[in-house]
Amino acid sequence: LTPDANWSGTENISLGAGDGLYDVPVNVPVTVTPVNDAPGPVTIMSPSEDIVIDNGTYLNLSGACSDPDVPYGDVLSYRWTSNISGELGQADRLSYGCLPGGHHRVTLTATDNASASASSSVGIRVRDVASDLPNGTGGTNGTGGPNGTDGPEATMNLTYGPFEDDGGG
Repeated sequence: LTPDANWSGTENISLGAGDGLYDVPVNVPVTVTPVNDAPGPVTIMSPSEDIVIDNGTYLNLSGACSDPDVPYGDVLSYRWTSNISGELGQADRLSYGCLPGGHHRVTLTATDNASASASSSVGIRVRDVASDLPNGTGGTNGTGGPNGTDGPEATMNLTYGPFEDDGGG
């Protein structure tokens, strides 16, 4: 007797014995209890591997996972993390804003009721647009040298729209 993979339940096996005069049928119940199977594989639909976004841009996260034990009551929970930002959220789909600049490894982990889990990751690059802006005369922090150590201060004024058309083209 070999059950199908991931099958559980009770089956009655009918046996009989006889001596030529009498037959004695016997039903023997056999119960196969379910064993937890780990979920997997985890699929990340979004974001795709190696995308580049600017910080301040919302990142749409979407993933899925299968688990053969769901028909038997298993429930999957999802957790998104970044190697730089830590936990991003707990859902199979979510939108996350304001990732800091850098090379992030974004991971989706699916965990079942018995704490078995599976994960998948993608790499993304977040451009730190604030640090990519011009900043004076070649230094950082809007001054001539790193951290204001040499050179005169420079000031930069940024204006954001909406802009009115002044007709000057």
